[in-house]
Amino acid sequence: MAEQENGASVSSVFLAFIAGAAAGAGLALLLAPKAGDEIRQQIKEIAEDALDKTKEYARTMQDKAREVLEKGKDAISCCKESDAAPEGDKPAC
Repeated sequence: MAEQENGASVSSVFLAFIAGAAAGAGLALLLAPKAGDEIRQQIKEIAEDALDKTKEYARTMQDKAREVLEKGKDAISCCKESDAAPEGDKPAC
C-alpha cells in the first residue's frame, strides 16, 4: 500500500514540476525582447518537449503497472497450485 501512495505522490510531483517548468518557460519567453515568430517557435518547441517527456513517463508507469500485475497473477497462481497440491508437494510461494 505504501508503494501505491508513494507512486501517486511521485507522479503528482512530476506532473507539477512539468507544468511549473512549462509555465515558467512560457512566461520567460513572452517577456523576452524577441520577435513574435521566434517566441511562438520557442513556445512550440518547449510544449512539444514537455509532451514527449510526459508521454515517456506515462509509458514507464504503464510498464511498471504491467510488471506488478504479472507478479500478482503469478502469486495468485502459485497460491492456487499450493492449495491444490498434496501436503508434501506444495510449492513455496
